[in-house]
Amino acid sequence: ADPEPRARRRAARRGDGDRASGVGYLSVNSREWGAVFLNGNQIALETPLLKYRVQAGTHKVQVAYGGDRSRRSPVKRVTIAPGKVSIVKF
Repeated sequence: ADPEPRARRRAARRGDGDRASGVGYLSVNSREWGAVFLNGNQIALETPLLKYRVQAGTHKVQVAYGGDRSRRSPVKRVTIAPGKVSIVKF
């Protein structure tokens, strides 16, 4: 049997593939529910948002409370590390 496919499956379970591809995860919590925006684009209808897959790097996160775009949180910057989960709280 070829050991390579087993090694790839183990790496996928550990998240090694995400680290290698430069992908991390974003989780967002807020006291008041709201829609989540990443770099100005809506990515979720409501909080909490758990382990949203995103390219590693620095991003801007904001919540529109109650889904009302006129009631937005301040923008927070978050740095996503490959293979890691970053949590932003509002």
